[in-house]
Amino acid sequence: MRLRISYKYLFEYVSLLVMVGEVLYIWSFTRHLYYVVIFILSFIIAANYGRSLLRNRYALLILASQIWVTCSDFLNGEVHKENIFRFLSIFSLMCLINHHLKQGDRYIRTMRNFFLGLSAADIVLVFYDLLHGTYSNADIGLLGHKNYHMIIYLIAVGLSVYCMEKEHKKQKGFLFISVLFLTVMIMALKSSASGVAAAFFLLCLILMPNGKSSVFNLYFVLIVDAIAFYFVIYRQYIGRLLTFLLLKMGRDVGFTGRSDMWLAGFDKMREMPFYGYGNNVTVSFLDSRDHLLVNHVHNFILHLLISGGWVYLILNILIFLYAAYYLKNEKSELGKIVFLLITAYLVIGQTEILVGINNMLYPLLYMTICIKKNRETYV
Repeated sequence: MRLRISYKYLFEYVSLLVMVGEVLYIWSFTRHLYYVVIFILSFIIAANYGRSLLRNRYALLILASQIWVTCSDFLNGEVHKENIFRFLSIFSLMCLINHHLKQGDRYIRTMRNFFLGLSAADIVLVFYDLLHGTYSNADIGLLGHKNYHMIIYLIAVGLSVYCMEKEHKKQKGFLFISVLFLTVMIMALKSSASGVAAAFFLLCLILMPNGKSSVFNLYFVLIVDAIAFYFVIYRQYIGRLLTFLLLKMGRDVGFTGRSDMWLAGFDKMREMPFYGYGNNVTVSFLDSRDHLLVNHVHNFILHLLISGGWVYLILNILIFLYAAYYLKNEKSELGKIVFLLITAYLVIGQTEILVGINNMLYPLLYMTICIKKNRETYV
């Protein structure tokens, strides 16, 4: 039996592996190979699909935001190669989505297969690390950061449900297994933010029928996210309430946590409000024992502010508002899943950041403009 290899499919899977998985970058011994491979793939993709993407105003807005935050590195006298190649990844993924979704659902099935395979390989390596006691929040399994795993799993589940819907297959068993293994992975990764996002995503996926995604549309989610940012992050009312309750219970409140990171983030934002510090920005603060700690700011909106300043934040607000507009009257299953995935990002983003470690947010936002064309040309 002669094995036939489709170089077209092989190119698509390799492109997704490099652009999404960043596996070659995470492993230090293949990092330089990653730079070479991603540059070559980006050049090929841009040459074949780039011109069509650059005629789209929404794509230009997204790319402008990424160019701005990448330039922030240069304005601060720093050059981070990973940020340049992250921009190439986002651009390439948008090119692939823009080209393939116009031709129907074949590329959705390719993405489904890729994310399922990536999730399966990652789960095996996560449990390997746990069994050997090498667990780390920032570096575990195949994908690195703990919250990155959950987003990849949710994309795999969402695209699988969509493909099953199109192929008229039963989803209940698959969703039950998804809930079970995601619960186990949340416990293994110990991420409360990912747990809340995964629970929200799966419940909505099960309970929200087709045509009902506009009940809680993205405008509503963005308003709730902004209100939560004001009360939880900026004013820190929730932190004050917890401190009050702990004092009433006679508990020690001399701890340092995310509230200190957020305060340090606002201080840093005031120092450089216009163009920020770049995607690799961190904040420094003292813990309860006066030890100096350095970490990322643990909030999506605040990270946008200190990484690219008010310009970057405004560009991102426009990007999300455009996505909300495109999804407002979208009643398809794919529209619902993309809406839920974007919402999951925002839920995790209340106490974490993902935009600096994961390349899928902006391609998912761009996918909102491609859904209608995809539905009209389903094959």
